[in-house]
Amino acid sequence: MILTLNQLETACPYTHYKRLELILPNLNETLERYKIDTPLRVSHFLAQVFVESNYLRIIQEPGIGLDYEGSIELGNTQPGDGRRYIGRGYLQLRGRKQYKEYKKTSKVDVLMYPHYVTTPKVAMDVAGWIWGTKSLNILADQNDLEGITKILTGAYIMLREREDALNKVKKAIGLN
Repeated sequence: MILTLNQLETACPYTHYKRLELILPNLNETLERYKIDTPLRVSHFLAQVFVESNYLRIIQEPGIGLDYEGSIELGNTQPGDGRRYIGRGYLQLRGRKQYKEYKKTSKVDVLMYPHYVTTPKVAMDVAGWIWGTKSLNILADQNDLEGITKILTGAYIMLREREDALNKVKKAIGLN
């Protein structure tokens, strides 16, 4: 499934048209690469991306990452890793461990140059990669918003907002 600019603009009304125009080719490439290729999969993927990125307007989490300093779970084993590997991307890549895994798969050296994750192309690819590594197409095929949210966030964070976003996307692409 290929999204049109009109569909993206309808689904994402809070974001400037020029930003959407810039993001759309990267989005369509990501949808194809990670087999997010049905209207239901696209709807669930975009709903999560929209909520996590404030409708494609935030590409790096606020703060300086001190909370992640020394986090063994995130693989932050060296001084400065918390700040260096702060959450970035439309679905956030977080911690040395995830940056290293993404680098291995993508061949983009985000370990040495973590700021690459804030570029539109890599930010969207990271979202698709996270989606794919968590096998979320399976839950999207089941229309399981709660299950997807739990896997992505570890809880049922902002479920109402995710449901609203999901309904906007479904309507924009003709599912409702």
